[in-house]
Amino acid sequence: MGILDFTEICSANPSHKSVKQSKPGLSRCPSDFELFAQEFFSEVKGFEIFRTVSVGPDLGIDIGVEQRTEHGSIRWLVSCKHYAHSNGSIPVTHEYGIVEKVKSWHCDGFIPFYTGVPTSSLSQLIDGAEGFIKVERYYKDRIERELLTDPAGSVIAARYFPKSLANHYRKIISPVEKYTERDVILENNAANLLGMSSYYGDDTSQIPHSVSRLVKYANIMAGFQKHKPYFDIAMNDAVALFPAMFNVIDASKNTFEPTWDLMSLIELDRAAALSDVYFVCSVWSFWNYRTANILFADFMVLREERDINSADEFEQFRKSPQYKAAHYAILKRGLLTPGCIGILLQDDKRDILARLLAFANSMK
Repeated sequence: MGILDFTEICSANPSHKSVKQSKPGLSRCPSDFELFAQEFFSEVKGFEIFRTVSVGPDLGIDIGVEQRTEHGSIRWLVSCKHYAHSNGSIPVTHEYGIVEKVKSWHCDGFIPFYTGVPTSSLSQLIDGAEGFIKVERYYKDRIERELLTDPAGSVIAARYFPKSLANHYRKIISPVEKYTERDVILENNAANLLGMSSYYGDDTSQIPHSVSRLVKYANIMAGFQKHKPYFDIAMNDAVALFPAMFNVIDASKNTFEPTWDLMSLIELDRAAALSDVYFVCSVWSFWNYRTANILFADFMVLREERDINSADEFEQFRKSPQYKAAHYAILKRGLLTPGCIGILLQDDKRDILARLLAFANSMK
């Protein structure tokens, strides 16, 4: 099952209920699918449009696009068939004279842009045409894949498939429901589950509360267990970006810990970018978020004190009222927070940090 529901784009048949019953703000024009296809080839594929969507007889062509390549240009005749609203396949009678149409429009190839499955007869017809002209098949699985893996495509998808994207991106992490009340054992005046106990004593009215609390915590722990492999992968990706910022504890087990080295953060800032320091300290926070925040504040203070050039000089500076005021001010600004970090980080680092947050586990 795909992510996008192509029935969100109304039928090309003006009398179809998807056209007549469509609500304002949703697709309700029979030409919407062809307009969608035109945007797809223009914005996602980067093709030039030499024949746009038009009303009335199409003279054998729905859209004409031209693809620029290093070996020259390729002109494509695009045939749009929107059958998502139908339980049937696209019949061969709806696609005729493919080679003749392509040649009459001085094109080099044919693109079937379909949201339905072609019948075997139509598939054979397209296969046969491929012996004389170029053919690129765009069926709904390929349309969806290319649409959602391209930034411009995601913008188009948000307009044409608002319900699908809302459902798809609504949740990244779904609650684990591995344990239920049936898994709880009641004995010795306590509810017990996975080594956890909730004592209710002689007050049996507290049993439902004790049981539900244990089930909740057990499922939270199961969630951590489920997500740990993904968390470990994301953490390995983070360490691989900045290996000098981590100490290897056991190479055979691929375990490591932060260096917690203030001066290395200064060197990283000077050699790369401030955003890299944000990233490193954010990753360090999965070991100890308090230490990571304090160290980051120290870094920001030291960054402003250009006269301090060593760790020893900074240790002396720590004793001054000037340091305490500056350190407190940095902590109060809350710079090492998801909102600030999300804006500062580039895509690759933001991806890693987002995965660490989504699949969060504690680091030993």
